[in-house]
Amino acid sequence: MAQGRLVNTTQEQRAPLSGPRQQYHTLQETIDRLATELSRRGQQQERVVARFMQDILPLEHQYLQAVYDKTSRLLAFAGKKSLSQRDRAALFLWLDEELEELFYHPFNDRLDLDALRQQLSALSDTPGNKPVDGDIDDFRQELRDIFGSDNGLSDDDLFRMMDNPDIIFDTMRPRSENTDETHDEDAFDDARFFDEHEPAPVDVDVPDIALKSAEITRMYKKLASQLHPDREPDPVKKAHRHDLMVTLSKARQQNDIWTLIEMFREHVEPDYAFSDTALPAINALLQRRVEELQHELADIAAPHTLPGIIWDKLGGKTDRAINNRFKKHASALLRMTEEQNQQHAMLRSLKVLRQYLIPWREELERKNVFEFY
Repeated sequence: MAQGRLVNTTQEQRAPLSGPRQQYHTLQETIDRLATELSRRGQQQERVVARFMQDILPLEHQYLQAVYDKTSRLLAFAGKKSLSQRDRAALFLWLDEELEELFYHPFNDRLDLDALRQQLSALSDTPGNKPVDGDIDDFRQELRDIFGSDNGLSDDDLFRMMDNPDIIFDTMRPRSENTDETHDEDAFDDARFFDEHEPAPVDVDVPDIALKSAEITRMYKKLASQLHPDREPDPVKKAHRHDLMVTLSKARQQNDIWTLIEMFREHVEPDYAFSDTALPAINALLQRRVEELQHELADIAAPHTLPGIIWDKLGGKTDRAINNRFKKHASALLRMTEEQNQQHAMLRSLKVLRQYLIPWREELERKNVFEFY
């Protein structure tokens, strides 16, 4: 019998595996496979994000600055008295699109957005540019559609929200939180931060049952004895053992049975076999670990975090696919930046502006026809 083994598994390995024991081995293999895949994908995503920060982010900033400069010039035209009502409406339709991109772009941290807000505020104070009753009524209906209510806000309150869209959520959210309605965003947040919360509860309190078992206690004591820093004379290895002991103690304090099992497999006995009595609780624990890893795999590339957004845009199964995506995205950014700079350079008179407004007037007419029907 090998030294230090807690259970004699020689005959057990020769005999056919029972149902729970076969399930244990299957779950272990699944966990190892998922953990390997999660590590591989995480490292690949980290490389893509690092490359994005170095090669693409500067281009993103150049593009956004070009959009910003052009938008600022468009706002300067919006206050011109010689601009017809029709052209002004088309201009604001154009501005809505540009401002939305600037205010909600994930890489807008270098832009002076307050300056744009001041320009918008100045326009709102210009006679003829304030919202009319119909605009306020439309905005009130939009709030009802989104939040389920307009919260009894006055027209002045709505005007301030139209003037500064950043306060919409803060104004509506506190009151809507007290309603019984469940918004999609709340459900989304629960899934979004799955790995930051406790796993979904199971019928059996697996950690509690497993932690109280004699086998887990013996595993912990054997690990503590095997990894104790005082048993290692080499300073570097001694420091490493100290870190392992900290991890082990933390796992013990937090009832983290999975870490205990993993450390035992890595540092003491890779093929350790639990007793038949402990297997049901251990298998339930392993099954939960499988589900956690599956969620982490699904979440790692989900486009609701910055790394996920970058991976969704530029990631791929092969280095060649990733390189192609980087090349195409960089080319697109350079092209769009040049287009924005050209428009900014050309927009120096109302005559030129009216030419640029032609497609926006047509878009406005299509919107008006749609609203009529």
